[in-house]
Amino acid sequence: MVLCCLEGLTRDEAAARLGVPLTTLKSQLDRGRQKLAGALTRRGVALGVGLLLGAVTSPAGACPPRLVAAALTAASGAAPKGVRALAEGAGACGTVKRFVAAAVLLGVVGVAVAFGPGAGPEHREGAKAPARKPPGEPQKPNPTPPGTTVRPTGTADEKVGKDAGETVTYRGRVLGPDGKPVAGAKLYAEQSYRYTGRPKTLADRTTTDAEGRFEFRVPRALFEGAEGTVAATAPKHGLGWVELGVGARDDDLTIRLSGEDTPVMGQIVTLEGKPVPGVRVTAVQVSAAAQDDLGPWLRAIKQKRDNDDPEWEHLRHRIGGMGLAATTDATGRFELRGIGSNRLVRLRLEGPTVSTQDIRVLTRTGETLTVKHWEGDPQFKRAPTFLTYYAANFRHPAAPTRPIVGVVRDRDSGKPLGGVTIRGYKFADRELLDVGEAAVEATTDKEGRYRLVGMPRGTGNEILAVPGPDQPYLLCRKAVADPPGLNPVTVDYELKRGVWIEGKVTDTASGRPVRVAVEYFATRDNPNRRDHPGFENIYGFFYSDSFSKTDGSYRVVGIPGAGLVVTGRTREHLCTTERDDEFGRKEGHIAAAPNFLGPLINFTAIASVEAKAGAESTRRDVTLDPGWTFTGSLIGPDGKPVTGAQWLAVESASARWTDKMEGAAFTVAKFNPKSPRDILFRHAEKGLVGILQPPAENGGRVTVRMQPGATVTGRLLDADGRPRAGIRVELWVRTKQTPHFEDYSPKSIVTDKDGRFRIEALVPEFRFMLFHTEGTLEFGDGLRSGEVKDLGDVRLKAGQ
Repeated sequence: MVLCCLEGLTRDEAAARLGVPLTTLKSQLDRGRQKLAGALTRRGVALGVGLLLGAVTSPAGACPPRLVAAALTAASGAAPKGVRALAEGAGACGTVKRFVAAAVLLGVVGVAVAFGPGAGPEHREGAKAPARKPPGEPQKPNPTPPGTTVRPTGTADEKVGKDAGETVTYRGRVLGPDGKPVAGAKLYAEQSYRYTGRPKTLADRTTTDAEGRFEFRVPRALFEGAEGTVAATAPKHGLGWVELGVGARDDDLTIRLSGEDTPVMGQIVTLEGKPVPGVRVTAVQVSAAAQDDLGPWLRAIKQKRDNDDPEWEHLRHRIGGMGLAATTDATGRFELRGIGSNRLVRLRLEGPTVSTQDIRVLTRTGETLTVKHWEGDPQFKRAPTFLTYYAANFRHPAAPTRPIVGVVRDRDSGKPLGGVTIRGYKFADRELLDVGEAAVEATTDKEGRYRLVGMPRGTGNEILAVPGPDQPYLLCRKAVADPPGLNPVTVDYELKRGVWIEGKVTDTASGRPVRVAVEYFATRDNPNRRDHPGFENIYGFFYSDSFSKTDGSYRVVGIPGAGLVVTGRTREHLCTTERDDEFGRKEGHIAAAPNFLGPLINFTAIASVEAKAGAESTRRDVTLDPGWTFTGSLIGPDGKPVTGAQWLAVESASARWTDKMEGAAFTVAKFNPKSPRDILFRHAEKGLVGILQPPAENGGRVTVRMQPGATVTGRLLDADGRPRAGIRVELWVRTKQTPHFEDYSPKSIVTDKDGRFRIEALVPEFRFMLFHTEGTLEFGDGLRSGEVKDLGDVRLKAGQ
């Protein structure tokens, strides 16, 4: 919820960041958007402070540790800024009121502190997956509209191809809105834009020929196993793009350009209305609706309720700003072209005299729109917040900045440290930091001096010293004073040298090196933490950016005494809570520095390490467990292969439904034989269901015989006994391995004009729930294969 609703990620971007499949992310977001009462009901938790405190160990989801700590403080009666910030931010996406802290601890907002991409069991039939069309986009033989995600046909290694070596080859064509080829279009490729971070300047890879065709290669390391984006631009057209899932087909791409291009023409002024020259205006993200139709989004913002997020719902197709930028002239004016029409672009404003910030602009004519983002919360003394959407021609007043200057030195020797990044961490005008939006940083020179520009005036600014990759120092956080005026504020740093912790990360089964995020945490009982003030309460989805190399080797900085080396999630390995060896942990979280470590389902290994004082380095090797991998096939009651089924794979207290299988064969990976999970199969059209029984050994093969599912009918009534017509309720299932309900397929049903409903292809002997914000209804007793059970007249039980 924080990634998609606060930080502006698309679902694809958030899925890549969290290391979960897109289908899982959709389910998590849909559930998170419901009221807290319903979400807490699913976990069987009442709204008491006692349970709130106990919920810290819940593995149901993940949240930024800063908010966990703040929530604990709130439970004792205080209301720190972190909790108030979450109330403000998460409230924009759902009902986060009095018990926001409980929701955070229970993982309802679902933000993983994962460091790399990961996934559950993979669908590896090797068949060609069709392009995923945006909502409402008509099916066309080849062209792929902007923002389309092409689903994978294999693993990342398979995508590269045997003849490509360390490069990936992309082939395809670029078409105009009329379907005709566009010659001379420029092509670009990059990792899918995960958030609106610091803009990149992209080099064009090639241009299309007279037939609109292109072919180019890019380094495999460009994507690092994540999803990629191929985009095209051409004069008098708006940009077009296609997102490629890991392993997606890359030799028959079609990119459709926007037919119209509405230029963005703006003026930046001071708060007093005077023009501001020299402001760099950079496009950091472009969002498009299906067929570039803003109509559904415009209607949605007029009817917006507190738990709605129209941007997420209707402007789902996003890409980075493609390096589009301009600088304001003497009159404060600028112009940007090439974005397209009827799109939303986020522009970043940066300059020597203005606070760095992002603004939203629609590439259409009309008036400025102001939309209530959140209703506010009197309990935390939070006023309502609003979003401003400028039309393509606009005037924006920019707030002033106050420079922050200082020197960074080694504490013991006093020598200046060059190459240290000073980064904005907390901003006076926003309590909850948007990781992507706050791209304010500077680097120390050889004398250790820095000058940071872009932070706003006000109380609450904090900055972070981030040493370079070859500097043996830890991160250090400091507050910034707010004296009167706009003169520079001085913040100096003295960093104490740490200890290098080195090692290698390998796969336990194959012995092969693994490239994965690696982080260091000090245990709370390590007395040497006091020698590193500022290495506390540093939160974010990455507190550093350290990865093991292609040979598996890594190097991170620690402090003498007890600590932990932690590896992030991967697509191929079990999480640490599923392991019983030295790298496994069963607790829900670990109190550590610089932040809480957890939920632990987001990590693949946690290795204890004891660094010696005075030593240059300490070695700690880490292994990752891939679990079992086995194959299987589906057959029907007649013994013939069944194609077109979906399957629900439960992994680490989460679950996902796959897309429809084109064949009858499937592959299950990351299976933990010591804690087997239910894997359900469902064929909606044929009404068949099945449950997988795992093989006796790793690498085995199984056959799942599908049987007719159960059917449930009923009529939904309100409290007064009147039929509830046209009510959409979610359908959940509780598997035997998970304590809470997961999405079933279909994930929702709608009652007819008489309030009646019919649900087919249910798995017998499992518990199900109909969920609505007004109440719930559980059922499942007596469900038998091939039989219809009528629940009769039913009512949702409110408050459960």
